[in-house]
Amino acid sequence: MLTGSSVTQHSNAFFTAEDALEKINSLIPDITEKDAKIGVRVLMLRKHILRDLNSAFTINFIKKQLINTIEMQKAKDLDNNKENLPHENIAINNAQPILHTAKITANKKEKLSAKANNNIKKFAELSGSNAKTGTRMNEFVMTLGLPDLPRRHPGADDSYHPEKDIDAEYLDLLERSNVTLKYIKNKKGGKPCPKLLFLRCKVDESDDPLTQQIHTGHTLADFASKILVETQYPAIFHFAGHGNAEKIGSMTQDKRFSPEQFAEHFTRIAENAGLLEKLQKPKYPVEFYFDVCNAAFTNATDADDENTIIEKVQNESVIGRFANAMQALGYTDFVVHGYRGFYTGMATKTSSGIRIIDSISEPSVDVAAENTQHSITVNHDAISVTLPKNEKFRTFPVTMLPTALAPEMTTTAPFL
Repeated sequence: MLTGSSVTQHSNAFFTAEDALEKINSLIPDITEKDAKIGVRVLMLRKHILRDLNSAFTINFIKKQLINTIEMQKAKDLDNNKENLPHENIAINNAQPILHTAKITANKKEKLSAKANNNIKKFAELSGSNAKTGTRMNEFVMTLGLPDLPRRHPGADDSYHPEKDIDAEYLDLLERSNVTLKYIKNKKGGKPCPKLLFLRCKVDESDDPLTQQIHTGHTLADFASKILVETQYPAIFHFAGHGNAEKIGSMTQDKRFSPEQFAEHFTRIAENAGLLEKLQKPKYPVEFYFDVCNAAFTNATDADDENTIIEKVQNESVIGRFANAMQALGYTDFVVHGYRGFYTGMATKTSSGIRIIDSISEPSVDVAAENTQHSITVNHDAISVTLPKNEKFRTFPVTMLPTALAPEMTTTAPFL
């Protein structure tokens, strides 16, 4: 686990494609040259998540997830008739010119297709790009992933794709995040931000023009000044996406985070925004809501007494592991909330009530989310767990879907 000082040390590091190739070959010595080049592209496309090749998070991703991600990328390239992408014939040490070429291509004055224009408009509407922000904001919804628009040849030519729709994964993240945003807008008290925040550091010149266009105004850094001067309300973050008893993230399984990885990644984003000290030593406890399925789930049963259930939630659940990791990273005063069961939104034109069900296929329990909410409070060295008041919701049976099926859920399904 990284300490607060080690996060500080590496947060500003930025790797090149040549560095990425060297790291891939050192961690996966038997990888083929072709797969290594695709692996470099995968890492470069995730540069704002990975950022530092020597972090535990990035090393874990390369060791455990990169090969599967490469195979998915190869299949995706095949589907899109991309077997002969320019990057296949360009040396790794020319990676920086490739990135510059992407910018030049994207800057060309080209007539966008109707589909591309519709994609850009829909993306802006779902992310709240044109929403008017108030002078004060303390409550934010952050997507558990990085929404994007379809590109011609990602990493080589990042201009608009003229024919593709927004990927289902990104559309899903935006729609689910909007359910949570509608919910917090209709609550009394607080100052919710009307724009969605994306899981990334600040936008800078290394981003291609399309990314600059669609991500600017949607990072934690964009609202840092308001958070820094807020003295009446606590900072509150809602993480929206998918989850199970082990990981959180988007609908794509290999892009999910363990709670420990997510704590480290959020810390990088907070430091990049200049908010780390404010969030680690706040005036009021910072609150984190995991608006996903089963973030408070453990194997607790009716046979367990209250102390045993508390111990399991603290050490085994997603919210418990996240709380432990955040405490280790130097956060001193915060509360983490999550739910036992499948998180789903019941939205109407005027309101959004969050519901919890016990099963995807045959739900028999459908209750308001607060009934199954578990909370963990950390105050320096002290940790306490608040269980649901109704004892039956502390252990009520949940039919867990096999992890392998999670990516197949549609955007109308609960937030698995």
